[in-house]
Amino acid sequence: AAFNRQATAFETVGNMFAPFYRQADPFYTLSLTNEERNNVISGIPANDLINAFDYYIKHFNNNRPFILVGHSQGSHALLFLLSNYMTNHPDVYQRMVAAYILGYPVTQEYLNNNAHLKFAENADDTQVIISYNTQSESVTFNLVMSNLIGLAINPISWTRNDTIAIISEGLGSYMPDTQGVFTATPQYADAKVDTAKGVIICSTANDSELILSFGPGIYHSYDIPFYYFNLRQNAQNRLEKYLSGQ
Repeated sequence: AAFNRQATAFETVGNMFAPFYRQADPFYTLSLTNEERNNVISGIPANDLINAFDYYIKHFNNNRPFILVGHSQGSHALLFLLSNYMTNHPDVYQRMVAAYILGYPVTQEYLNNNAHLKFAENADDTQVIISYNTQSESVTFNLVMSNLIGLAINPISWTRNDTIAIISEGLGSYMPDTQGVFTATPQYADAKVDTAKGVIICSTANDSELILSFGPGIYHSYDIPFYYFNLRQNAQNRLEKYLSGQ
């Protein structure tokens, strides 16, 4: 189900490789301190993911460019791949078109500690991290953010400022129908960067229509479905920019 509503946003851009990995219990890890959670995720989950990626690079990649995509704990694990594996394999990093680290905060401190990495500034830059977490304006505490202030880019306008992107600017969402089956829909969510909270604010979502596992106004499960076709077009655009050498 998660693959269908998330990974398929990128299926038209290239070949898909989606390895299984051993996941830590998300509610347990979110109850930990940031340091404790990093210790858990940097263990089995990140090692599984890094080993799978290394296998892909050695056996399937054939020196081609690639895009990394993660969500939630998968994104957290990918942060260790970006900081550790890419540092030790700069030749591989040169082939990375972009890394979509969605649903988990990417902090300025993390970037400061990893000088080889940079955050996206617009729709066209490559070898960058794209990240955001989505919530309503009314949320005062977002468990997913774990008291971290992340960086965010608007997934409709691909800007970093706080100008709202309204739904008419979007390319379409991927939302559940009355039977719970996800399907293509007109753009459902608007988007505005809240630089103080480090999140994307959505004002058009109706909580009563959604399954919200982390509480009212926390649209964690919809980080990708809300902006599904915007993400697809952006990944294609970044790939074309990469292949053309900018």
